[in-house]
Amino acid sequence: GASPVVQKAIALVRYREQTLQAPPSVSLHAWPSAAADRALDALPASQRPQSMRGRLVAHLPSGLVLPGCEEDVMRLIYEMEYLSLVRPPGLAQASHVNKAVYEPLREAREAATGSGDLWWRQRRVYKHVARALRDEYFCVLDGFLEESVALKLHRAAQESRPEMVRGATGAAGKG
Repeated sequence: GASPVVQKAIALVRYREQTLQAPPSVSLHAWPSAAADRALDALPASQRPQSMRGRLVAHLPSGLVLPGCEEDVMRLIYEMEYLSLVRPPGLAQASHVNKAVYEPLREAREAATGSGDLWWRQRRVYKHVARALRDEYFCVLDGFLEESVALKLHRAAQESRPEMVRGATGAAGKG
């Protein structure tokens, strides 16, 4: 059977799942089983536990797998709460955000392609970013690093925080 720590974590997860009054947001699989092995296969080899004895690994509907939940069950509960309480925008809102935030930046980046200009340092981009922050409360600047620099940044982030989980919505990557 599972260790007392894992049993306690599972009981806490099940209790929180009941109190959310939403469809189950996480799958917990007994190990060994084919379902548990499929969930573990979704993890990069570097994050796969050497042994499953005394371990709790959560599999979220998005396909995200969170290893080591027995060490910090609250990161799993955070993900469960996020999945059940936060709703994605509707089609009209997504279309509005695309038109108001993403399209102008994409156009500025495409207009500067091949010119050698740093597209994000243009006055119109500054104005757009300010407008997006004022009206939409966010803005995403992407595509301003050369690919080799972005890859170095990615590697450095992974090396400094190996517990980060790609796709996690927040607390899952905390250390």
